[in-house]
Amino acid sequence: MTPRPLHAANDVSVASRSLPTGLRRTNFRRLADRGFGDQRNSYAHCMSWFRGQLYVGTTRNMFQLVQLAPDQSTDSFHLWPVPVPPGLDATRLEQNCQIWRATPPDGRFEMTFESPRVDSLDGAHRVWRDFGYRSMVVCQTASDASEALYVSAMSSSKAPGALILRSVDGVDFQPVTEPGMGDRSISSYRALIGFKGRLFAAPAGSGRMWSNAVATVVLECRDPLSRRWIPVSEPGFGDPTSAGVFELAVFEGHLYAGVSNPFTGIQVWKTDAEGNPPYRWTQVLTGGAGRGKLNQAVMSMFPFKGALYVGTGIRRGGYDREFKTGPAAGELIRIDAEDRWELIVGQERRTPRGDVQPVSGLGPGFDNPFNGYIWSMAEYDGCLYVGTYDSSIFLWWIDPGRVPRGAHTRMRLIGPQKIVEREAGFDLWRSPDGVRWFEVSRDGFGNPYNYGVRTLLGRETGLIVGTANPFGPEVAVRTATGWTYAPNPRGGLEIWMGRPDFAEESSGDGPSGGAVNVHYDRAMYEHPLLRSGEYLSFSRFSNYGFWEEETPSQKEACENLMERLLGFLPERRGSILDVACGQGATSRYLSRFFGAPNVTGINISAKQIET
Repeated sequence: MTPRPLHAANDVSVASRSLPTGLRRTNFRRLADRGFGDQRNSYAHCMSWFRGQLYVGTTRNMFQLVQLAPDQSTDSFHLWPVPVPPGLDATRLEQNCQIWRATPPDGRFEMTFESPRVDSLDGAHRVWRDFGYRSMVVCQTASDASEALYVSAMSSSKAPGALILRSVDGVDFQPVTEPGMGDRSISSYRALIGFKGRLFAAPAGSGRMWSNAVATVVLECRDPLSRRWIPVSEPGFGDPTSAGVFELAVFEGHLYAGVSNPFTGIQVWKTDAEGNPPYRWTQVLTGGAGRGKLNQAVMSMFPFKGALYVGTGIRRGGYDREFKTGPAAGELIRIDAEDRWELIVGQERRTPRGDVQPVSGLGPGFDNPFNGYIWSMAEYDGCLYVGTYDSSIFLWWIDPGRVPRGAHTRMRLIGPQKIVEREAGFDLWRSPDGVRWFEVSRDGFGNPYNYGVRTLLGRETGLIVGTANPFGPEVAVRTATGWTYAPNPRGGLEIWMGRPDFAEESSGDGPSGGAVNVHYDRAMYEHPLLRSGEYLSFSRFSNYGFWEEETPSQKEACENLMERLLGFLPERRGSILDVACGQGATSRYLSRFFGAPNVTGINISAKQIET
């Protein structure tokens, strides 16, 4: 497909809103932490509103599970981040995953369902039937008298197989599939969605690892109580190297499937789901959108203001050693109803159909090389919110001699400890139009162990954020005598809610807990903090900034100043010459609004480059 600008139709709205609105860090309140009181609840893996209440499905002991089936990505650590007792296996792990519910913002969470125990496949043990609940959707099929809540489960290799569950009251959840839909090697369903009165799902894991490649197929069910699911796509969409459908989305009367491919990169297909199955599918995107296998997997898809947004990533947190892919950060791509696509956030590149540049001016991972996944998306109050997976916290534990080559330079210049202090924790971004992007948080809401926004859910009452935080109840720490494990009070998933009327409530967990309300003058350009980049959050900004009472950092003050200066240029047209651009932060910021080809940065002295 030929890349071409899709945002021209938004020019009027851009010009009429010189200062974009949306939630800031100060508008978020924490509703739950420490895994609802059980720090083994690692991921808020799925969420949905059902009958006026928020439901959250958990996955437990995520890092212990990874060590049960180690691969090349697990051998680089001084000590594994969480303790894994010798000889531990799925029969001894506390994998009783759960479903919780509440009525935000004031209602307390209560557990409504917990995985039952069943006989293992060999009959020798009792095991937890489900070890995680991965997807959740509200749907009324043609055979349903009313809406029901559907949940996809993950299963260990010792359990009978992955299931999809159904509930009409949020308490009693019954299977609507056979284990693995007849294939007991299937251990996970990642994608689950309702469309045209039918339920669609796709397997996304097999064997001991829920992320291993499986048959790439979309399944349909018209009557869930019948447990009859049929394939509605050709195997692999005709490509035997495809490795699973990771995401499904509905956009402009079509069902879209995001396909992972570790050899050639992502594919996106669509169908109207009419006629007799298998349905006719049209390829919308292929070859990783010109980036190849660096866009290995579709991690998220979401429709917003006339386009379908696609977030990408590389499995294993952005560095897949098995397929020698990465390290690389994820990209954000959008597709319109006529199957045209453009790069929103990512790496500029030359393709057979022309040069491609990110229209936002932001590079892969929103200019953060540790953002391995664009992991979740949601709309709230006219803005698109995007959450990432940030792997930088692992630098605490990784042996420097085994760091990927692409990360050597930054680690040598800054040091792993400083990188973790400034970068650890997920990033959350917002945009009113998909072109202009504004940072909401870059530090996991003040908790470096919140390494991912696993789920985002927008509703009139607020924006819900569910985190991935597998660093509990204990975590590896370095002491004077070496590495050991110690209790971690900040481990376990967290649930946050954002609303404009929320005021900042300091958590005391990190730099975001309080504002830095200190002005500085020109003499501070010589300060060691500025030369190291720490004071400016390694943003490469070097200006005074515009401070407000709630401004938490010098970097945000710099961005505030840029917002206000752009208020004098409401048309957002023409070319910009950024004189004395320093290390390019202002030029990159301006390119979000005017497009990268229309912004040129120059320096006329070495001093300007330094400061």
